[in-house]
Amino acid sequence: MGSQPAPVEAPSDNYKWKAFSVMALALFFGIMDFGGTGVAIPTIADDFDLELRRASLVVIAFSLAISAVLLPVGGLSDLIGRRRSFIGGGLIFSAGAAASAAAPGIEILIAARIAQAIGAAIVMANGMAIVAVVFPPEERGKGMGYIGVAVGVAALAGPIVSGGMIDLAGWRSFFILLAAGTGVATIWAWIILDDSRIGGQARGSFKDYDWTGAILSAFALILLIIVVTNSDDLATWELIAGILGTVGLVALFVLRETRARTPMFDLSTFRSGQFSWAITARFLGFIGTSTTFFLMPFYLQDIQGFAPSQVGFITFPGALGFVLTGAISGRLSDKLGVKRFTVAGLILVVVGTLLLATIDEQTGLKVIMPALFISGLGMGLWIAPNMSAAIDAVSTTSYGVIAAFINLVRNTASVIGIAIATAVVVGYIQNRGLAADLGSLGELGNTPEALQIKEAFVAGMRVTFIVFASIAGFAIIAALKTRDPERRPELARHGQLGSLHGGPVASDSGATVLEAIARETESDRSKVRQQGTD
Repeated sequence: MGSQPAPVEAPSDNYKWKAFSVMALALFFGIMDFGGTGVAIPTIADDFDLELRRASLVVIAFSLAISAVLLPVGGLSDLIGRRRSFIGGGLIFSAGAAASAAAPGIEILIAARIAQAIGAAIVMANGMAIVAVVFPPEERGKGMGYIGVAVGVAALAGPIVSGGMIDLAGWRSFFILLAAGTGVATIWAWIILDDSRIGGQARGSFKDYDWTGAILSAFALILLIIVVTNSDDLATWELIAGILGTVGLVALFVLRETRARTPMFDLSTFRSGQFSWAITARFLGFIGTSTTFFLMPFYLQDIQGFAPSQVGFITFPGALGFVLTGAISGRLSDKLGVKRFTVAGLILVVVGTLLLATIDEQTGLKVIMPALFISGLGMGLWIAPNMSAAIDAVSTTSYGVIAAFINLVRNTASVIGIAIATAVVVGYIQNRGLAADLGSLGELGNTPEALQIKEAFVAGMRVTFIVFASIAGFAIIAALKTRDPERRPELARHGQLGSLHGGPVASDSGATVLEAIARETESDRSKVRQQGTD
């Protein structure tokens, strides 16, 4: 794909962490947006007098826009340089967040969210690519794991910060925080990032870019998600036309990429079984988990009656579980392989989701919070090793577009999952002759109509959790198809690929995930004791 890039200057250990701090800070506010906006949606719906389906567009529009532009901006970043792409993305996100805070109505808010999504897409595509470069190959899983920790902390902070700010100053204050925080991260990126150290030297210009492929991919994804999210509102002929149009655009995209001199996305990547199965597991896994943190704020606020600030603390265990396992799953997968962590994590996701499928209008927090914690533990276990497995299958010159594709899979799966969940819940409510307007429940009080809406919502939510647990089960099958490749054997021969703390590699292919975590914890303690002695 084009001319060969200049050699990448080997990042020092100090620079590795400086670059990581840039990525972590920027991603922190981007991911906090996801969780925080979820908590804000019921308040936004009430402020603008919206029904559930209309309010969900605040989330769907954001994810739709990210899905449309992730792949194009990833390929463009590989071509024109990662530093200026990353900084540009941060500026766009910050401006979009400021516009969201000032939005006078839902239409302007959705437009501002789309601008945020474009900026977030650029940051996400470059962030993962930069981390993959600055961390040496034998530590790539660790780098991805620490990114996972940053994501987990942001997911943990999002609902809590958003809920507290909504109670104190309204939902707009949360977007002001996002605009300011991302602005700081962008300034830090301008100071720290150096293309010669992050593998981001320009390999061409805008005129060398595969604009045709970018446009085809964007329109194919937009049409796909529009069809999925509006399938129950479309006439039969419109649905068929949408499906045929999507298939046609995908076919044109494939034809273009196989014939282009410098394709935006090298489709031969899918010849790698490791990459293909890892991506399949990722797609199904994120569909299986997407509905939990979308539906739970509605359930907790509108069905159980908790305040937004309380919802943040109730969902805290999910993010906490993610942080606990995400902190070590990447490091351990560098040593023990990716399959066992991916499979174990997805099994925990299935268990947590099935527990949520048992709740009703009066279920106590002693059931809800542990179920969220189990789901969070599972997500922390499988996401970083899955990313590492996929990105290890490609060359460094394609890290931008592959990182974008990995994020695209997550976001597309989330959009599809949210759309399915919304359709099921709204369908249950409307089939009982009721209006799917959760924002009016507070006004209705404990009237028979309100109780019927609550009952229908919970019934639909329980069915949704069962369906999505089944989808996560299929993700386990895909994860079992992945292999634990003999990564970097030349390092092992020279004794450089020992344990994460410099010891020899143990031959423990039969070790369980829990045993590995226990050994890692004890190793950390030993290191601390040794440093204290020194």
